[in-house]
Amino acid sequence: LQKGIVLDVNYDKKASSETKTAVIQMLDGQLIEHVPEKYLETVLPKVSTTTTNHVIVLKGMHKFAKGKLLEKKLNDGQGIVQLYEDKNIITLSLDDIAEWCGPLDDDDDGYH
Repeated sequence: LQKGIVLDVNYDKKASSETKTAVIQMLDGQLIEHVPEKYLETVLPKVSTTTTNHVIVLKGMHKFAKGKLLEKKLNDGQGIVQLYEDKNIITLSLDDIAEWCGPLDDDDDGYH
């Protein structure tokens, strides 16, 4: 298991089923292209009052929205997220969110 950051996701719609691959930047700086989705695992930040806990929503009506992970309910497989854009608090499957390492948009204040 190695850690890296997903820089881009590519969709091959010409394949018999939609194939997703990613471009990954490993922690040592190496770029790896065409990594199949089945080899990727999302990471969630620890819930902390001293760190930012930025997440991005991966699926559903809030897809691509960014927010702060307020709580992880591991027994239920759910996360409580406060969206930066409208400050709404939503409950999502832990499979539908991932740690966000990139910059925040101008309208995402990150509560700083």
